Amino acid sequence: RRRSSRRGRRDAAAMSGPAPDPDPSIQRELTSRWPGRREQVGQLLGLLGAPHDHALPIFVHGPPVTGKSSIVRDVFTALGRPFAYVSLVDAHGPRLLLDAIVEELRPWLRDSEKPARCDRLADLVSTLRRGIRPDSPAIYLVIDEATRLLDWKGEQQLLPALMKLSELTGRNVGTVLVATPGWDAFRSAAGVRTPMPVFFDAYNDAQLRAILTRELPPGADPALYRNFITSILPMYTATCKSLHELRALLAPLWRRYVKPWEVAKEAIDVARARRREEKETRLCATNGTPDAGDGDVGDGNGE
Repeated sequence: RRRSSRRGRRDAAAMSGPAPDPDPSIQRELTSRWPGRREQVGQLLGLLGAPHDHALPIFVHGPPVTGKSSIVRDVFTALGRPFAYVSLVDAHGPRLLLDAIVEELRPWLRDSEKPARCDRLADLVSTLRRGIRPDSPAIYLVIDEATRLLDWKGEQQLLPALMKLSELTGRNVGTVLVATPGWDAFRSAAGVRTPMPVFFDAYNDAQLRAILTRELPPGADPALYRNFITSILPMYTATCKSLHELRALLAPLWRRYVKPWEVAKEAIDVARARRREEKETRLCATNGTPDAGDGDVGDGNGE
């Protein structure tokens, strides 16, 4: 799979010409936000290239809870590129998908105030051709949970059309599919163009530790939480690599782990407050006792 991803990057470079290196500050910012995903962030930045580069079809795949959808959206947002994000969990039918695409792209379409209903794929093509300027920078459609497209009966032409929207519309429009299985699951769709693959592998133990350590519970002591993750996590990662499941497992364990520390800290805080109060009481008592020379003394005239 890694060889396939590297081959995809070489194919993308050959098709679109040499893309400029992405802004190093953007790449650093993204990789710092997403531990263990430096390679995938670099691939996505390379495939997207410059704003007016030809939009390539991209296929992002890998196990669940590996950051695919979030990282794809974050890359587009960090670059400031126009894109539409639609999850087929919500848009669970062709018309819902087409309408959601138009709604998401509305800020970048001309005459965006006018209502546009998409009952058919031809309506989407017409809307994009009419709404996107020929010299517009690349616009992408990000379709999450893309394997659900394969379950839509009578829509065998929808997937091939989505992968070649640039040709159908005459505009610089590309599609990013996000899915769990590899591309073999989509090969049955006749005429589907092979996209550029980006594979997200499962997190290893070190990456899981780095991610979970950053997810500090409210009010938690950073050093204590880091010790907790370091000591408890290895007990579970041998059989579980899912971030969702690990978070669910660790949350109640953390509450039990931190309880003695919270009790001790509360006792220390109470003791400190008591000592501070006693010190202030003694200080007030000392300041409130008059010295012998502080009394009033007459001037000898009895006044």
